[in-house]
Amino acid sequence: MRARVVVLVWPVLLALALAAPQQNPPVFRTTTNIVALDVTAVDKDGKPVKGLKASDFVVMLDGQQRPVQTVDYVEFGGGTAIAPATSTTPATLAAARAAATDRRVVVILFDDQSITPLTGRSLTAAANRTIDQFGPDDLIGVTSIGGMLPTVNPTTDRIALKAAILKMIGRAEVSPTPPFYISPLEAVEIDRGLTEDTLNRVAVRECELAGLGDKMIDACRAMISGLSRGYASDLRHRAAMQMDAYRQIIAVLKPFKGAKVVIALSGGVPTVADVGELPRQLEPIMREAAESGVRFYGMAEETDMTSMTAQSNEQDRARVTSDRAMFDGLATVASAAGGEAFHVIGQGDRFFTRIAAETSAIYRLGIDAPPNATSARYINAKVSVKRPGVTVRANRKALSASAAPVVVPIDDQLRTAVKYGGIDAAVPIRVASTVRRELAGAAVQIGVNVEMPADVAGPVTTMFSLVDVAGASVRAGRTTLAQPAAGQPYFFAFPLSVPSGKYTLRVATADATGRVGSAEQSIGAELQRLGNFTASQVLISWTSLSGERLLALDALPAGVKTLHAAIELYPDDAAAMATDIVVRFELSRIGETAALMSREIHPTATGTVLSATTDIEFGTLGAGSFAIRAIVAQSGVEKGTLTAVIRKASLQ
Repeated sequence: MRARVVVLVWPVLLALALAAPQQNPPVFRTTTNIVALDVTAVDKDGKPVKGLKASDFVVMLDGQQRPVQTVDYVEFGGGTAIAPATSTTPATLAAARAAATDRRVVVILFDDQSITPLTGRSLTAAANRTIDQFGPDDLIGVTSIGGMLPTVNPTTDRIALKAAILKMIGRAEVSPTPPFYISPLEAVEIDRGLTEDTLNRVAVRECELAGLGDKMIDACRAMISGLSRGYASDLRHRAAMQMDAYRQIIAVLKPFKGAKVVIALSGGVPTVADVGELPRQLEPIMREAAESGVRFYGMAEETDMTSMTAQSNEQDRARVTSDRAMFDGLATVASAAGGEAFHVIGQGDRFFTRIAAETSAIYRLGIDAPPNATSARYINAKVSVKRPGVTVRANRKALSASAAPVVVPIDDQLRTAVKYGGIDAAVPIRVASTVRRELAGAAVQIGVNVEMPADVAGPVTTMFSLVDVAGASVRAGRTTLAQPAAGQPYFFAFPLSVPSGKYTLRVATADATGRVGSAEQSIGAELQRLGNFTASQVLISWTSLSGERLLALDALPAGVKTLHAAIELYPDDAAAMATDIVVRFELSRIGETAALMSREIHPTATGTVLSATTDIEFGTLGAGSFAIRAIVAQSGVEKGTLTAVIRKASLQ
């Protein structure tokens, strides 16, 4: 798999936004606390519905129906506006007339992290064919999530815009778990480890196809399990990066006047990786959309029922089911931010046409705030109308402009992050863990390494919580890390002693600027039975340039030269210590039976623990996924195999 890509804020677009004239929020001169909310009302074809009055709207704020005091209908894209339907105050009339001269600002956001080089072409082609359906004075820009593709600031220059759109190419991996096909849904289910059903189903489907059936089935299952854990981690980070990118682009548009629209061309959002985390990830997007007055739309290609690369009908079914779940994630984001997502079958022209029509007019509502919401800036909102056949799109957050944004203390933000979990890429965090037995007693020790990039503004404050399957925190801690030496990452390590079981480790970090990021990792803190022994996991580490011995992260840096592999065996009794034990370490590429390295080690005894260790030259191997196996034999009889999966990043 490719090394994780960090999302950038688009500096050119941001610079333009900072230079744009500041938008003044609507001013309501009244003694009542008024909540502002922009809504779109469209018919079945996506055309704006005119002439709605205050009495036509049903607005629920924090679950309470509230009266609509003012309604202003404003059109964009044609340079004219319809007079307000019911507003009679000079202030709101002036605001509506001023808005009539504003233009739409549209940003096409190409989600290159979720679209492969082989997909997405129908979306960009449709964008180029239909972009002229927006008004000639509308400002339209294009950018990408990864920040490595062309960026065009919002402009009326359609030639430059179309040229940039043609260069939009996806960067997501076509086959992230070779030689197996493991869908995102399957990877997440296997990683959670709640049942063996998904792992068994994938192994039955994939192992024979990869030539790893019969005697290799146990090794194949271990490979699939290891690849799934790494893939699930990538999916969580991808979802976090997408959410943060959406929030950032919405925030960038805040200073612009007029109607503001984001159209994300995407392969979907893997919210399936963190269903419980979804509300917390959506909250900053909804708040930013309320602050900036942005409507968010998404488009994704419908998956073909059959694929030329699929090797079985079962693979096709798994792919289609998972891709539809990914689209559902994109649709959830769009709906929460006042827009809609469209699943494109064939050409996507009609969906761009629909978005152009839908965003050509808005109703600006002024609503009485609930009595108990005088200090709340963001209020939960739900809007409908009393006319049949009319669809209303609205942000799920309404903005109370009279209430100042609430400043949440950093420690409270960190506590919330570790309480609810999930991934937030605002501060990139990488976590590695390993499992062994405590030297004294029967408890299991989880060794944890946490790393953050050198360019994070320091000092940083970090909290962690280890959560059991019931959701209870069984271990927690807090630390502050000073800015490291130039070019060196932040790093700290700690052990956790726990009873055997399944856990989730949650880590949250705040940098010196107040940005908060989070990460989490599923951990099976269980020892494996091998004959007369229990055994640790395969302990994989590497040595950094500074000489520190680091646990292997989910994807090793490309420059790693040597890996250190080890296992520990814990005999049931003294008799087991005296028997002839040999550990054979093997390294192979995932999906290949031939070993790239094979070495036998006789364990050494330290007290009641037998340890076998070897070094593996890794520098000459290309990028890809590898299996490290430790095959334990006792008196010439194999007792079992321990397997670890390691991914080496490419040099890009």
